[in-house]
Amino acid sequence: MDDDNEDGWEVLTGPPQYTTNSEKHLHAFCMAAALGDVAKLQQMLDAKLVRDVNSQSPQKRETAMHYACRNDNANNLKTVEFLFGQGADLDLKDFRGKHSLLLAVAHGHLHIVKFLIENGANLHIVDKYNRSCVHWAAMHKYFDIVKLLLESGARVHYDVCNNWQPLHEAVKGGSLEIVKFLIENKAEINVNAAGNKSKPYTPLHIAAREGHTECLNYLLDCKAEVNAVNQGKQTPLHEAAFRGSKDCCRDLILRGADPHAKNLQMRTPLLDACNQGKLPCAIYCLDAGSFINHKDRINDTALHHLLKNHGRFMFDDHDPMNPNDKKLGAEQLVAFADVLLQYGANPNAPNDEDETPLTIAETLQQNREVVDLMYKAMEKPRTLLHLAKIACRRILRCDSKKVWTLPIPKTLQVYLIQNSSYYSGW
Repeated sequence: MDDDNEDGWEVLTGPPQYTTNSEKHLHAFCMAAALGDVAKLQQMLDAKLVRDVNSQSPQKRETAMHYACRNDNANNLKTVEFLFGQGADLDLKDFRGKHSLLLAVAHGHLHIVKFLIENGANLHIVDKYNRSCVHWAAMHKYFDIVKLLLESGARVHYDVCNNWQPLHEAVKGGSLEIVKFLIENKAEINVNAAGNKSKPYTPLHIAAREGHTECLNYLLDCKAEVNAVNQGKQTPLHEAAFRGSKDCCRDLILRGADPHAKNLQMRTPLLDACNQGKLPCAIYCLDAGSFINHKDRINDTALHHLLKNHGRFMFDDHDPMNPNDKKLGAEQLVAFADVLLQYGANPNAPNDEDETPLTIAETLQQNREVVDLMYKAMEKPRTLLHLAKIACRRILRCDSKKVWTLPIPKTLQVYLIQNSSYYSGW
């Protein structure tokens, strides 16, 4: 066939997957569906320029119905109705395993979702990513669509290989409304899901990792296991400390999280917080009673983790305006080290390579103030007043609001709240 066929239709060039004229006609047909051009769809069908309404693109296996369901235009519902009237198969899958309903759900087209469900679209199809319609609606925080799907018979739990459930997706997105609705509809609260490296995570792990405090507390209200572990023995508190989710750290501790929990590397949440430079989380762990000189599998302490991960960089390279720069600046490192020393960190604790925090700091020679702090800590023991302060904070267990109710002078209340001379609090 020539580029201009005998019926006067100009054949579009189309993407590389469309090579023959018939494939290019199919591309034009799909584009008409995407734009909501029902008249052009009818004309092309009348001219028999496409084999049938269910023709799929050669590589991506997409149909005109797929395009109509995912694209946003004022005429998309009429386009879907037209294609369905012409015999479109609602359950044909594209190369990602998505059918029309999955695409409409993922793009938030409630009116199309209603039409497809009313006309028999399969509610239970799972795509190649192990996600159902309910997963996609929860991911994008489409509460009305989640509600419609479940009321229409969609499941709240799916038998997928990684066990990642709609509740995980809702928690990850931080949609408390959807989290509540799924749990009210019998979603399993302590279900494990395989995440990276096949380590199972509960919804509570996800809430802690993402810093979604409201979801976290609602899950705990619903009896989520506060000390659940994944295959790496990470608890939700480990996740919160590692990611710097300070409010989640506080709430987990206040609701029974174990600050002494050890993962497979023998790291406590405190060590994870120090490793990542998350000072507020480290303080919460310390106030919960975490052992300051606990050693991991290679005998690194909290102070080792701080200096090895944040003291080996030239501070001139630290860019505080760059959100991707995870290194601590010079002042932040001093404040962090001071807090650890005030809680009793040992500058002379050796690890498996006979490195002590002091030798690490002296070898780096990048911040003399940290070295001076260590020498002062060794030369001048902590006072009884300071030890009493730490004891009081551990009794209060991260609940700083209680300080202001104590029958002590205001100056002592302020003293209890203050973390160090370098760091007044977060």
